[in-house]
Amino acid sequence: MASRPSILVVRTLLFVALMLAPLVGLPVSSEAQVVAFDMVGSTSQNLLSFTDDPAIPFGSAADGFNKFQRGVSATIPFAVTDDSAGSFPPDTLGIIKTGNTDEFFGIVDTNNGDTAGRDVVATWVFDISGASDLGLSIDMGAMGDFEASPTTGDFFNWSYSIDGGAAQTAFQSSVDEAATQTYTMESGTPVTLNDPMLVNGSLLTNDLTTYSAALTGTGSQLTLILTSNTDSGSEAIAFQNLIIRAGVEPPPGPPMLEIWEIQGDGLASPYDGQLVTSDDNVVTCLGTDGFFLQTPTTRTDGDVNTSDGVFVYMGSAPTVAVGDQVDVVGRVNEFFGFTEITDIAEVVVDGVEAVPAPVIFDATVPSPSPLTPSCAIEFECYRACTSRSRMGR
Repeated sequence: MASRPSILVVRTLLFVALMLAPLVGLPVSSEAQVVAFDMVGSTSQNLLSFTDDPAIPFGSAADGFNKFQRGVSATIPFAVTDDSAGSFPPDTLGIIKTGNTDEFFGIVDTNNGDTAGRDVVATWVFDISGASDLGLSIDMGAMGDFEASPTTGDFFNWSYSIDGGAAQTAFQSSVDEAATQTYTMESGTPVTLNDPMLVNGSLLTNDLTTYSAALTGTGSQLTLILTSNTDSGSEAIAFQNLIIRAGVEPPPGPPMLEIWEIQGDGLASPYDGQLVTSDDNVVTCLGTDGFFLQTPTTRTDGDVNTSDGVFVYMGSAPTVAVGDQVDVVGRVNEFFGFTEITDIAEVVVDGVEAVPAPVIFDATVPSPSPLTPSCAIEFECYRACTSRSRMGR
């Protein structure tokens, strides 16, 4: 590339111009403008400093938490690059395609001897003087069989602060250990793996996709903090095209729904697959990997065919308690015919609430007659985890 400087300059300028145009789906006003960026066509703007984790470089070339670039970096973790259409046709793991020769940030197996298992951190500081209504967009991808365990789990978190203020989360990953994902390599080869990774409730793939978030506050300096921990050489995460804009309109949040609206009166939720919010519901019982929520009695719709209860799948032991009044943001999912809220983006305890009285199961409840069922869908009206049987458990 050094022998063709004129072509490189033209290519870089064209790429940067394209990347800094308003991205499809990004909520920007007509006056939105780019304030700062990094890893856009391997260039940066208004970047005051970048500081990687003290453990970098790792001792193994297969591990990584750093900026890399094809044809420039001495080594790149093999798990993060997709060489199936290039130098290694049998490749079945990777995100950065053969033709992507621009700088990116890659994460592979940070839980190693160099870090002793601790979280790793990278920090960017940008000059944002005079900018307001800020928004952050980052191209993201992930591929692997990830884990959600609190002690051995894989995660990343993008947080930010302005002028040294309190850090706020912009992007948070999660892992769906109940799902599988089929990835497509650059060669066209499909690869199916368990336990995919998500960001803010949206599924990540091995194709870099732009995700955006509104940032709160104004000031002179914006600090972005990337925190991560991954524990396998066969799991990869990548980021590219980190862009800060001004004049960004906050994106609309997920719809605010009652539990009975989420459940609906059919065999599946009318919101299956959608991100939703449901506030001020009461925790009625706990499971090993989640908890049950129920609409308080004062807000029930009174329809036996729309359940007032739903299970919130956390993937690990919940930290809420029975009787907590809870707000939840997550994705509706039909799990073997049962409506759940998964891919949890937020759980907030904002008070306490009386647990609704239990429904007592006896010889007549639920109805023993198929001709006169208690509700149109079997047991739908009792899905609240506050039922009790006189015949024992």
